[in-house]
Amino acid sequence: MWEHILCDCKHHNKHHIHLLRISQDIFLPTILSTVEGIKALTTYLEQSGTSTILGHPVSKHETPQFDDELNPPESDDETGP
Repeated sequence: MWEHILCDCKHHNKHHIHLLRISQDIFLPTILSTVEGIKALTTYLEQSGTSTILGHPVSKHETPQFDDELNPPESDDETGP
């Protein structure tokens, strides 16, 4: 299955360029044996979405910041103000 996804899947052809820069025949031992190869594989998986349940890239979300969170009420009293 992974061989098809990484090497042959026409649905993700435009993302194969990341892997082809490391190995002309997308040979996994070559890709996984270098830091550059692992980075290329990570980029391929992120941009192609092959590792997601729907097979689409995950959209980037901004990380929430603590200062942006709403302040909780001063009291836990449920009777109101």
